[in-house]
Amino acid sequence: MVSRNDADLNTEEGLEIEHQRKELIRAHVAMLNYSLRHSYSYDRWKNVVNVMIAKEPGNSKIHRLRVIHIYEADYNFLLQAKWRSLIKHAESEQTLHDGQYGGRSGRDAKILVFIEELKTEICYASRKSLINFDNDAASCYDRIIPALASLIGRKYGMHRNVIFVHTKTLEETKYKLKTSMGISDEFYTNCEAFPIYGTGQGSGNSPAIWCIVSSVLFAAHEDKGHGAYFCSPDQEMSVSLSMIGFVDDSTGQVNKFTDTTQPTPEFLRQIMQLDAQLWSDLLWLSGGLLELGKCSFHQIHFDFDPDGRPMMRAGTYGEPLQVNDPRTDQLVTIPAKSTFESHKTLGHHKSPAGKNITQSRVLQDKSNTYSRQVSTSPCNRSDSWYFYTAVYLASMGYVLANCFYEEDELYKIQKSALRSFLAKCGYNRNTKRSIVFASIRFGGCGFTHLYFLQGEAQLI
Repeated sequence: MVSRNDADLNTEEGLEIEHQRKELIRAHVAMLNYSLRHSYSYDRWKNVVNVMIAKEPGNSKIHRLRVIHIYEADYNFLLQAKWRSLIKHAESEQTLHDGQYGGRSGRDAKILVFIEELKTEICYASRKSLINFDNDAASCYDRIIPALASLIGRKYGMHRNVIFVHTKTLEETKYKLKTSMGISDEFYTNCEAFPIYGTGQGSGNSPAIWCIVSSVLFAAHEDKGHGAYFCSPDQEMSVSLSMIGFVDDSTGQVNKFTDTTQPTPEFLRQIMQLDAQLWSDLLWLSGGLLELGKCSFHQIHFDFDPDGRPMMRAGTYGEPLQVNDPRTDQLVTIPAKSTFESHKTLGHHKSPAGKNITQSRVLQDKSNTYSRQVSTSPCNRSDSWYFYTAVYLASMGYVLANCFYEEDELYKIQKSALRSFLAKCGYNRNTKRSIVFASIRFGGCGFTHLYFLQGEAQLI
């Protein structure tokens, strides 16, 4: 809507196109301002097209399809702009909960994995016990209650006219389905008997709304839950953690860090179960749902031999956690994982024992897949280079900030893909690797060793 044009502004034709562009911008701004000033929602804003994207290739079951809402561009711009300003205001006032990292500037998913690494390292250094409870909220954007989101938005400072326009549009929206056959004539809409909840994936304000809603839930959990506490030996530095999360992926943790004699695994599981049930209840009361089938927990506990040497207890032991499912009022068993068994969190595969075997295998498979794709593709040299820099390095480098591989390990992972990219980019596959990884400025090929990428990501 505000993109610059490519016309030559030194010509009359270019100046006319630029004038028309600015007039269109002024017209859109005037319409948006009218809508906000009079709390009015345009009829065209109330027609939303839904497209379905498969979560798994080839699986068309209804519960494995992701529903994306396509809104009018100016309306979605309004939502994004206003709720982005709301988050900036909340950040400046420091009213958001520190545990929520999603939808906030300067915070990304890798930081949460780094926090998990730090917690594990502190346990190793201090020989203290800890339980990590990993969970996922089901369809968080689609289960948001608009009335509750509006109240919380007002709490954080959103103007009531903006809230009214948003909720009025949601209340009267007609949802149509788009397929390969076109857009359907039939539609479904909200009614009192069958209300439609959620702000929808594709809405420009959904990330910000979930950020403020979950921030309130995190604060309530911190007030009533046990949480975990860590401090330096002199207690001059300390941190308390209740719930920490990135959008719908969150982690709860409990410990008794200051106790000289560490609690039994059974005692920690009891208080972890209370915290897990509290989080499930808070989500349910706010319209959300804890996806209990995806939940698991790791328990770190140290045993000592007669000489006092510590050993992290391996395997699973004791009773699993049980959380009540509010839909069925039945207890659901949450499985425990061995400290040597990894779990997937925000694209990373981590285990408390620090073994990177699963992550290494995942990286190797991904690298080999890219190798096959580029080898069998019709890409020319330029396309292959863009594929390498924009796709391969970005995908492989995502997890490396929280990995600790030796140089030889990472070279082995990228070896096959490197040979494929060298050939497609016009180089000899057997070129000396010191030349391959050297800068183009100095006569090298300009490829990047994953070991260097890992070091750079760790420093950042």
